[in-house]
Amino acid sequence: MLTSPKEYVQKWIRSSNYAFSNICIRWIKLYGFTFIKIVIGRFHLV
Repeated sequence: MLTSPKEYVQKWIRSSNYAFSNICIRWIKLYGFTFIKIVIGRFHLV
């Protein structure tokens, strides 16, 4: 068992941040290149 609620909260924040960053990395890998192409395309049109 964990020693304090504070320690538990810190571990939960760390694990949730890790999961969130993994989701972001996955999203960037899937959609990032397409998004960049759209942005560059619009920039060239302007």
